[in-house]
Amino acid sequence: MVHFFEAIEGLKDLKKNKKLVQLLGEASLDKETVVAFLNFIDRQLSDFPSSDSILNTTDFQNKVEIPLRQIVVGEQIRNDILYTISVQLLNHLEQIKTTLSEEQIKNFKSFLKMDFFPADLRFSVAQDIANSSKTQIKNILSDPDLSTLLLAV
Repeated sequence: MVHFFEAIEGLKDLKKNKKLVQLLGEASLDKETVVAFLNFIDRQLSDFPSSDSILNTTDFQNKVEIPLRQIVVGEQIRNDILYTISVQLLNHLEQIKTTLSEEQIKNFKSFLKMDFFPADLRFSVAQDIANSSKTQIKNILSDPDLSTLLLAV
């Protein structure tokens, strides 16, 4: 599944590129997963926390973690949703022209440390962080608790 997400990572608008997403999905995933992901693309993305709300909330647990848990935790963890939110968040961080506040950095770390965030997906996002053009974003990987979670893969 990580290979599929890496293949679609560069696509800015999944909805506009739905046919390509479907082709890439069918090449690497089972039919049910592809259908579920395409349905996800068709859903209103407003159901999910925005990058701004993740970074700027003063109550991460109640405003981001708990609502997100309700969306992605079921019979299976919805990696597609977590990955899409992660990519949007990283893209957003790359676009911010100012220095991130301590609260924003704390919230981004909290996002990555959520207990329902799959280890392989966390590792993939960490690789993207390591490739960031911004030192401040790369420095997030120096968090000891996050490093411990990454080493557990």
